[in-house]
Amino acid sequence: VEGFATGLAVHQSFPACRVIVAFDCGNMDAVAKRLAIGGLAVIAADNDYKTEERTGKNPGIEHGKAAAALIGCGIVWPTGILGTDWADMYFELMSAVKLANDNASKRETLRDDAIRKMVANEIARDIKRNMKFVPHARKIA
Repeated sequence: VEGFATGLAVHQSFPACRVIVAFDCGNMDAVAKRLAIGGLAVIAADNDYKTEERTGKNPGIEHGKAAAALIGCGIVWPTGILGTDWADMYFELMSAVKLANDNASKRETLRDDAIRKMVANEIARDIKRNMKFVPHARKIA
């Protein structure tokens, strides 16, 4: 993932998996080159669509695709949200579900832990669809 908050959001969705944070999209290639990855893997990139509207380039997706190509894994980015990363998606989904929960009848309301689990599962579904199997652990460079 690109940033720390994004890494936390992805970790909440996959608590048993290793999440590696590059801290900047420009650093994703360098981090990917140093990894030894084997098994299911995915780059959970930021969707810098606002930057793309201004400049014609989406650095989060472009650097994410380059890193995914180096590793041989899948890539995914959040869509359908106002924000740009998985932390934003987590926050926006939590807000929407909590609002719906607040407006539900007392008998139909969910506890906070059930809401967190529901949101984490939604993010996990999006990410899992794009995972690819990397056949063996190999150091890229």
